Amino acid sequence: LVAEKTDLSARLSQSIKQLERKQSEMDEIQGRLKGSRERVEELEKHAQNSTSDALKREMTVKESDKEIDQLKTENTRQR
Repeated sequence: LVAEKTDLSARLSQSIKQLERKQSEMDEIQGRLKGSRERVEELEKHAQNSTSDALKREMTVKESDKEIDQLKTENTRQR
């Protein structure tokens, strides 16, 4: 019984150490996952802002083209 108890105690100790290592690994992975999620959120915001900026530039170009056409028409009429 003493030998069996010693063996079980050793196994328990090994299991606890293994569990602690796994917990440490899991904590590290969760930290990396959190960092990755934050980076993804940041990139999504950047992409959204870029899309919005591109749309604004496109509208500005269209307005400028329209204004140029109007000025060309006025210039042609004045000749």
